[in-house]
Amino acid sequence: MAAFDPNQAAQQAATGYTPPGWTLFPIRKQALYGGLLITAAMAVFALGVAVYMLIQGVYYVPTFVPDSATSGAAGLVINLVEVLFFAGLGVYCVYFTIKGIGALLSTNRHFFLVTQEGWVLARGNKIIGLAFADTLGVRLKTGNGPSQIIVQPRTGKPLTLNVSTAFGPPRELAAYLLQGIKMAEAQRQAGQQFR
Repeated sequence: MAAFDPNQAAQQAATGYTPPGWTLFPIRKQALYGGLLITAAMAVFALGVAVYMLIQGVYYVPTFVPDSATSGAAGLVINLVEVLFFAGLGVYCVYFTIKGIGALLSTNRHFFLVTQEGWVLARGNKIIGLAFADTLGVRLKTGNGPSQIIVQPRTGKPLTLNVSTAFGPPRELAAYLLQGIKMAEAQRQAGQQFR
């Protein structure tokens, strides 16, 4: 039996054809639209605030700071720091908006794939995958922030997969991984019995 190759499996899935027994979870476009809308709105807002503050010379000072501490050069420094903060936030949001547009234009290269031999998480050119035979366990971490699937390989550090709901319900993805790990373990034990 050939070793599981995540890159080869990802290339096969990106063509649109998956062999029987493979389960493909393509990225959900509505998840991309929501993220794009939020980051684009934040970019426009942050860059707009930065330009407004720069042109008008307006800056925010908390009420507990005395007026004498913000006059003259101190006021200019505060204004510059606040403008740079909002400009940086705007550029950061523009970056993620462009990255999201790239994902939207190439949805066939963004997916979560489960085969009989292993799993693959493809996000464009970034491919992470592992054979079930090389996996000890999996757990789902939910709570604040996006849902994460923690995969423990037989050797090395755990892999943290930020899946949120972009590919479907995280519990379902984790269940598929757990089922594959159990099947690989059963095959491994059956192979040891016949030695």
